[in-house]
Amino acid sequence: MRAIVRAVRQAAAAVSVAAAVVTALRLRGRVAAPMQFGGWRRLTGPGLR
Repeated sequence: MRAIVRAVRQAAAAVSVAAAVVTALRLRGRVAAPMQFGGWRRLTGPGLR
C-alpha cells in the first residue's frame, strides 16, 4: 500500500514539475516574440492573376 501511495506522490510531483517547466517556456516565448499587426492582403499587378 505504501508503495502505491509513494508512486502516486512521485507521479504528481513529476506532473507538477513538467507543468512548471512548460509554463516557464511559454511565458519566455511570449516575451521574446514581438506583437504582429496586419494580415493577408491581396496582391495586384500585371504579372499576378
